Amino acid sequence: MRVTGVAILDDGNPFNGAMAFGILLRSADDVAVISNPSWLNVQTLTSIVIVLLVVVIAVGAWGWMLRGKVHRQTAALATRIEAEAEVERRRSRILEDINGGQPLVAILEQIANLVSFSLGAVHCCCQVTGDGGVGDCPPETEDLRVIRHEIPARVGPSHGMIHVSLDPRARSFADASDVLSLASGLATLAIETSQLYSDLVHRSEFDMLTDIQNRFSLERSLDAMIPSARQAVAVFGLIYIDLNDFKKVNDQYGHQAGTSICSKWRIG
Repeated sequence: MRVTGVAILDDGNPFNGAMAFGILLRSADDVAVISNPSWLNVQTLTSIVIVLLVVVIAVGAWGWMLRGKVHRQTAALATRIEAEAEVERRRSRILEDINGGQPLVAILEQIANLVSFSLGAVHCCCQVTGDGGVGDCPPETEDLRVIRHEIPARVGPSHGMIHVSLDPRARSFADASDVLSLASGLATLAIETSQLYSDLVHRSEFDMLTDIQNRFSLERSLDAMIPSARQAVAVFGLIYIDLNDFKKVNDQYGHQAGTSICSKWRIG
């Protein structure tokens, strides 16, 4: 700055060194700015450092929050993948048991457990028409909503129902439809496979015309009775009836008459 005015010295000898003085100005124009001060000063540097600290703290906080969010999403994704893998393992195990001819009750129990696991440990049971429920049948409460899903049949009426209790506010409530569709498909396959297996076993052991046990069934029964009688030191008898010219009955009176005669013998 440049200041133009009259200097007024304080009392003292000006030759003894520096001394205080005052300047008498005529007007405000006696003070003029020659050049602006340099930006590189303590105040500017302090402001820059403060701004940098704020930026570093903000970036660190944002990174910490982002890392936490990524960690939570990764954990949730890993949990979901593991749950889906466990559902697929249980589904594969159920299919293996169906193909292996395991008891229907045990398979339906696994299906109910699959639904319960997929929807978060809920109550679930499979009820086949004419039989009791298999699994953990859901209770009737005000907080839970009982959902019933039909077990369809490929031909004819449905095989039964799947009952499950869910909280309408739970996140698994939206996934219930897909899970129940999967479970009902497995239940249909298990029930119809069991019926087909039972029908095949019956066809292999009984005559289709007279519904009397055939030779295969007789031989199997004898194979079981002979060692049993030997171990128990018991005796059993076998009555063998040979009907001569039975074909003439069918030829003369028809197969219906022959079937009627054999049915009477079977009942007797």
